[in-house]
Amino acid sequence: MKAYFSIRYKFLFVTTLLLLLCVSAYLFMATKVFKQDKTELVFDYNRNIVTTLNSDISNLIDRVHDRIELFPYFDSKKQLTNFVKENSDIAYLAKSQSFEAIDEVLFSDKKFIKNYNIADEAELSKFITKKSLKKQLRKGESLWALPQNINLPLFGYSKTIIEFDKNNRPLRQYALIALIKTEKLHNLISQNRYSNISLLSQDGQVLIGNDMSKDLYEVLFDIINSSKVNTSVIKFEHKNEEYLGAISKLSKGLVVVSNVNSEKAFQAVNLLLYRSILFASIVLTVAFIVAIFFSKSLTRPIEILMNGMKKVSQGQLEANIKINTKDEIHSLAESFNKMIIDLKESRHGLEEANRTLEGKVIERTEQLEKQNQAVKMAQEAMLKTSRLAAVGEIAGRAAHEVLNPLTNIINRTQIIKNKSKLSQQIQVLSEMRTAWEQEYANKNFDGLLQSWQQPSQIYVGKSLWEEDLINLKKFEESIVSNEQNLQTDIQFLMRESARINKIVQSMRSMSKNKNEIRSYDPNQLIIEAINIMADLASRYKVQIEYSKKENMGFVRVDFDEFIQSITNLIRNSIQAIDEKSKVKGNFEGHVKINLVRIQNHIEIHIIDNGIGVDENHRKKLFKTQFTTKSQEEGTGLGLNISRRFIRAFDGDIYLMHSEVGIGTTMVIQLPLVSAQQESA
Repeated sequence: MKAYFSIRYKFLFVTTLLLLLCVSAYLFMATKVFKQDKTELVFDYNRNIVTTLNSDISNLIDRVHDRIELFPYFDSKKQLTNFVKENSDIAYLAKSQSFEAIDEVLFSDKKFIKNYNIADEAELSKFITKKSLKKQLRKGESLWALPQNINLPLFGYSKTIIEFDKNNRPLRQYALIALIKTEKLHNLISQNRYSNISLLSQDGQVLIGNDMSKDLYEVLFDIINSSKVNTSVIKFEHKNEEYLGAISKLSKGLVVVSNVNSEKAFQAVNLLLYRSILFASIVLTVAFIVAIFFSKSLTRPIEILMNGMKKVSQGQLEANIKINTKDEIHSLAESFNKMIIDLKESRHGLEEANRTLEGKVIERTEQLEKQNQAVKMAQEAMLKTSRLAAVGEIAGRAAHEVLNPLTNIINRTQIIKNKSKLSQQIQVLSEMRTAWEQEYANKNFDGLLQSWQQPSQIYVGKSLWEEDLINLKKFEESIVSNEQNLQTDIQFLMRESARINKIVQSMRSMSKNKNEIRSYDPNQLIIEAINIMADLASRYKVQIEYSKKENMGFVRVDFDEFIQSITNLIRNSIQAIDEKSKVKGNFEGHVKINLVRIQNHIEIHIIDNGIGVDENHRKKLFKTQFTTKSQEEGTGLGLNISRRFIRAFDGDIYLMHSEVGIGTTMVIQLPLVSAQQESA
């Protein structure tokens, strides 16, 4: 008995693989999209922060600058004090004529001094060191930070003032030094716990915000200098850590910097990924368990039906198939049981008729006086025989109609069996694993690495490790290809099984179901028929040719009955080509299908280069039980059934041309659908 791969295991394998692929794709795409969205959100957040701080700091410096510019126009210190008080941004204002030390304190904010426990304005003056004062005053106008040990919301500002006389000649030159309040800016920065925010001067001082290391400032300084726009988002690495943020350049060399560690920013993404993987594992486990039970319920009725068919094929007509499912397989099993009963009755009837006839012959030989009674009994036996013949004709018609899709199923199943190459691939994987285990057992992991570095004997220029990777990739591609082909084959088998079920149901009711008649594009019907017959054509090495025609209109037919009709004609052409090849030897057989529109109808021409039809047989082609084939190849019902179906659609089938040894042309003619019928 040949080994086969059960449909149940195929179903489990395909279902598990599809679920795994779908979940993996979902996790990959969701994580990628969420990270992109999160990155854009972090960039937007930091951009808004630096833009807001840029505006606030610029306004603050501009206000102070405007006040300082007005200093020469005040006549007295009192006027200056009152003016500065109105500007709550300045906590301390002093004057330096020597440009080396503070010569005169012009203003100090008493309330600020009291709030921060500063002794007096002299203590504020100490915050401005002589070294930093000389360095900043020589710049003309500058901003600087207070020493690091002074924790006050202030930074320094200095500007050189030149007074002119009425003739616009310089009279004197001095510097004004101010300590600017940054309480509001400090509060705004301290409220933000998500990002690190700093206001930097051009010489690397942190005016507002958290202090930073020299190497971090150098990284940011390079980014700031390379940026050609005032405000931009940044992404950089520092000490093997990634940061996201934004920068905004101000006047006087100031820069607002906001950044956040990527690990901190993506905590929510990593948590989502972990939870998604956990949820996906649960879903996969539940789906696999459900698939196990479902596959068993799906394949068990098929196994029962197969076992019953085997018994009947062995002559056991007592077999009875019991399937409790409520689907097409149940209907097929009931029809099969009815067929077994009919066959059993036919056999008993024929045996009884034979026994009766034999007895009557003996009785007529022995007793001539009972001749009349024997004739009567013989007539009754003949009546039973005619009834059985009618039943046989019905069974033969059903068998012929079922035979077409059943043959397609068998051919496609054989192709699926021939396509399987998993055993070879598994053998390759087994050899790879065995080789790795032996190398590891003999030489440990270092020895295994050395073996992988040896040159491949199969792929020139490659190592054994690269050879193993190539084999694994081929195995992966083969699995993906087999899975796609398997899906196509399963859909094909399901369609053909549905056709068998419909044929059996139709024969049971002995009536046509007109509700199935619909409008179809003839191109669609022809292509479907070619796909169905592709396996048989490949088996006999026959090429089927067809070119799709556009704008041919629509026809109204029953899909399954039309497909059965046209596949009957294609099958006859393939068998005629096979018969010719047995006589003539190997030659290139082909079946050409043409679609032609003639006024209000279309014609489908099926042309083959087969053995042809003898002139004496042409008038008998469509008669019931007429065939030139063997009992294994034909029953003589195909063309008769096909013509009956096509005529029910107001069309016809006829022989256009045939020449013995050259080929045959058969034509299916169908009326086109009007606009009203098509929309119905």
